[in-house]
Formats: sequence, structure tokens, C-alpha cells
Amino acid sequence: ALTLNATASAEQVYWFATATDNVPLHTGTSFTTPVLTQTTTYFVLAAAPGCTSGARKEVVASVYEIPVINKQAELKNCDEDGVSDGFTDFNLREAESLIYSGSTALQFTYYLTTADATAKTNAVNPSPFNNATAGTVYARAENTDGCFEIATISLQVSTTAFPAGYTYTLTACDSDQSNDGLSTFDLTEASQAL
Repeated sequence: ALTLNATASAEQVYWFATATDNVPLHTGTSFTTPVLTQTTTYFVLAAAPGCTSGARKEVVASVYEIPVINKQAELKNCDEDGVSDGFTDFNLREAESLIYSGSTALQFTYYLTTADATAKTNAVNPSPFNNATAGTVYARAENTDGCFEIATISLQVSTTAFPAGYTYTLTACDSDQSNDGLSTFDLTEASQAL
């Protein structure tokens, strides 16, 4: 349902389904339509009480589709800046293909809160975006009609650093028959020590 409003000075407001109807759908400054599934035209008239004739203004109520998106996405990045602190730069645009795979174009903007995404205020730069600012970001996916949905993007960082001063020594005897100083090592022994 959609509420349409009209104002008139010292007169009654009548709402009609057609330009020539004699019986109004509703009387009053606010008219709540039935549920609309398509664009619908109404006609409004400001007139003295009881008078339903006169020039009517056309009011078009248009229905636009809301984008269908995946409302959860996760971006993963390695902490490769030389400091294993769990923070790194992301390109938030990489989440767009995870959020939407449709054929019509959507405009994406990124925010730190759902309130900012809803109001379309305080957008953040999508690249580079460091997760030290926030571990969760909200993407507003908007179509050309201005209809939008919001997706939550979780930023995950993989830190793959060895402990400071890490050393593990593997030893083996040259037990094959050639006595050439070569042997086979099982490197999983070293990874298990981590």
C-alpha cells in the first residue's frame, strides 16, 4: 500500500480511479492505495463539499522493483604488509560479484553503518579500505529507479607468520645403499611443531 497526499485550501479533496468517475474512491487529504503491483493512475479533485465536478489532476503511482541481492558476503585477504597484526587493505568492489550476479546494472556504495547506507550518507572509499577501520562494511546496491538493498560484507584476514625466532631442524641418516648424502624428509613434522 502507498499513501498519497494532497492539500487544498478550504475545500474537500476527492480521489478518483478515472478522470470521469462520479463516485470518489476516497475523500480526504491522504489516500492509502490498495497494494499496487503495477503503475497506477489516480485523479484528484479539490472542490466544495459534495461537488465532484471540476478539473482533476492526474497522480501516477509507479511501482519499481527492489534489487534481488545476496545480503551476506565475505572478503578474505592475506596480511602481507610485513606486519602480522591482522590488518590489511581490501578492495571492497571485489564483493560486488558476490552480492549481485544479475544482468541489470547496480550502483554500489559502501558505509560503516546500516543507518548511513540507508540514508546514503558518509560513504567510504572502497579501495584501499583497511579493516583496522571496521571489520564489517555495508554495501548499498541501488538500481536506476533509486530502489536499493543493503548487504553486509565481513572482512576476514589470514595471518600466516611464523613465531619469532622459529627454527626446526630435521635430521635423517643416508640409509639407502648409495651413500651419497641424500635422504627423504617428511616436512609435515616441521608444520606439526607450529
